[in-house]
Amino acid sequence: MPVQSQRAKWNYVLKTAVLWAFGMSAFIYLFQWVTGQVSERYPSMSLALVSILMGIMAGAIVIFPIGIMAGLLFWRKKFDKQGARGK
Repeated sequence: MPVQSQRAKWNYVLKTAVLWAFGMSAFIYLFQWVTGQVSERYPSMSLALVSILMGIMAGAIVIFPIGIMAGLLFWRKKFDKQGARGK
């Protein structure tokens, strides 16, 4: 695999991993909020928003390695589809 192709692969994988990690973290936080597991009360709306964003960011950092695995899986599926079309 040429260097440019490797670079494109890892750009795709890392972008996918970041989006996947933030998406899953936001979904988990939203699910906890809807089910009543998040019970923080803040005196101002800005503190509440900062708390939500920090929670989502912390979750994304924890989930990021799983996002890399998902990105590699998506890359493999994309590569297999392109290879099947080229034959």
